[in-house]
Amino acid sequence: MTPNVLVSKEQIIGAAEAFGQTQPKPISAYIYRELYDQYSGEELSGAQEQGVSVRFSLMPSKFTPELGQVPVQSSERSYTTQRQPTPSRYPCPSVLDAISYWQSLRASSITVSGDGTNYKTGIRHIDLEPARIGGDLVVPRSAVDGFGKPDLYRSLAEVDYVARVLVG
Repeated sequence: MTPNVLVSKEQIIGAAEAFGQTQPKPISAYIYRELYDQYSGEELSGAQEQGVSVRFSLMPSKFTPELGQVPVQSSERSYTTQRQPTPSRYPCPSVLDAISYWQSLRASSITVSGDGTNYKTGIRHIDLEPARIGGDLVVPRSAVDGFGKPDLYRSLAEVDYVARVLVG
């Protein structure tokens, strides 16, 4: 469940930082500001549906194989094909969805640290336009690492981590 609200970039970053501070062993979040400052709060919040206070969806516990280790453009084409004929049913998780997912896991008494946490929580946000940082073309990637540290990091747009979609 994700609040269906438009939040600022600072609120999203604050939510990731607060998640880290409320882990069983408080830990500082890693925020790749140079990248996340390239996106608006609207882009990081995800699509907004009028008159709905929350968005309900299922987050797969593994990556979507068809969106595998390929360039973002290829992932995006595959993602668009997968979504037909009901595009709203399989949205790419927003950064806000990711943080809500972390909270949901913890609220369900699931430990959000340890082996496999990165794979359980990692999301390559292929729906966002790649940004050029230094010499690299990158998209946002969110995850909680094995130490329980929330990361709002990057994924290379050419070939990097796999992605996942929501079922909603």
